[in-house]
Amino acid sequence: MNRSQKFSKRLEAVLLNGQWIAHTNLQNEANLLSMEMAQKKVHGLNTALELIFHIRYYSEGIAEVLNGGPLSIKDAYSFHAPTMNSEEDWQAFKDRLEQSSKALIQLVSQMPEESWDLDFADGTYGSIEKNIEGFVEHAYYHLGQLRLIRKLLHMDA
Repeated sequence: MNRSQKFSKRLEAVLLNGQWIAHTNLQNEANLLSMEMAQKKVHGLNTALELIFHIRYYSEGIAEVLNGGPLSIKDAYSFHAPTMNSEEDWQAFKDRLEQSSKALIQLVSQMPEESWDLDFADGTYGSIEKNIEGFVEHAYYHLGQLRLIRKLLHMDA
């Protein structure tokens, strides 16, 4: 299995349909939440919406770079989730999460083997491989937080 296959499978698992870690994935966790629950603060932690937005934000930023664009995302904005005012807003948010995830997975699956060792963006952040691997690990980290927050929300309900 080459790196493109390996990382596209890992991305698909954490973002869309994996069950390896805690029998869940980001899309599944989002779908288990109502709009109200996704925006509810628990014990001063980030909301579920903020965590899901955070992962989507980075997914879209990485995809932009892999498509030849600039690295335009900023850590300072990575938790600035929009306010959801209706179930339609929440569904559109989840749909965009799915679309963004699929787009990144598709880009990664088609990367030539020689691209993996190239600099990511301007080279300040290391190789493309390092950044994709870091994103997968980062997504699993926040997936764990999301899972715990969802459990706390149900305890407080």
